[in-house]
Amino acid sequence: MMNNRELVNIWIRKQYFQKKQKLLLKKHFQNAPPFPHLVLPNFFAEEKLLPVLQAVQELPFFPKSSDLFQFKQSADFSGVKQPALREFRDALRSPQFTAFLEEITGTKLKSGLIDLAASLYQDTDFLLCHDDRLENRALAFILYFSTLKKQQGGALCLYDAQEKLAKKITPRWNTFVIFQVSAKSLHAVEEVIKAQRLAVGGWYHGR
Repeated sequence: MMNNRELVNIWIRKQYFQKKQKLLLKKHFQNAPPFPHLVLPNFFAEEKLLPVLQAVQELPFFPKSSDLFQFKQSADFSGVKQPALREFRDALRSPQFTAFLEEITGTKLKSGLIDLAASLYQDTDFLLCHDDRLENRALAFILYFSTLKKQQGGALCLYDAQEKLAKKITPRWNTFVIFQVSAKSLHAVEEVIKAQRLAVGGWYHGR
């Protein structure tokens, strides 16, 4: 099992684990409008992330469609056989990484329990406004493998309590986004226009 130092050196850029940085992240998370969230650029070590990207690109994706959404998604990573994806999932659900998230968000999480899958949004794909509240979800997370221009859409849109757009987060390679799941966590994925938005994401559950 990885200890804290190994997790930092292998997966996470070490500046994110510095004490002052963690205190700053906690402050930003708590005060971020329209609801608690963080956008963490260049979060993972490139040499670890590239094999994950390659493995994700080889996964089968299945269409998902309703009045609320249209995109493609992989199966949950709990059953994957690719070593890079298994190692990535183990890192995200490790006690060390879970403790890091608890520290910067003030949220009590179930260590070892996450939902994790890949998503692929292509031309005209979208996800309408919703709050993610289901099955004791506590924190939602997204890791972008794509970099999109504003005119290509695909932004994570955050809404206030009146469902008015408050912020757009444009996908950028190796940017890790987390937000607190609550009645206030209204968000959507802007329609993608002639581009591809590849990401992995899921939820940590509360305890």
